[in-house]
Amino acid sequence: MSSERSSRVDPPLRDPIHAVSETAEQTHALHPVLDALFARIQAEASTDRRDALTAFARAFLRRLSDEELEHHGADLLFSMVSSAFA
Repeated sequence: MSSERSSRVDPPLRDPIHAVSETAEQTHALHPVLDALFARIQAEASTDRRDALTAFARAFLRRLSDEELEHHGADLLFSMVSSAFA
């Protein structure tokens, strides 16, 4: 074994509460707050903005944890994402 290999340092462990994973992003698809948000977008957004607003909301909110989604709720999240299109 070379000395280069033995002196390698592993990266620090990530904080599991703030770590983002594909699994977390996939579970959001079933989250009730997001379901309520997307239903509100479908009901209240104009037809010409609906698809863009939905895509933006998915991209903007995908890294929020379940706890953060619950804390903010669908109403505040709707305000946040729709204000980007005002």
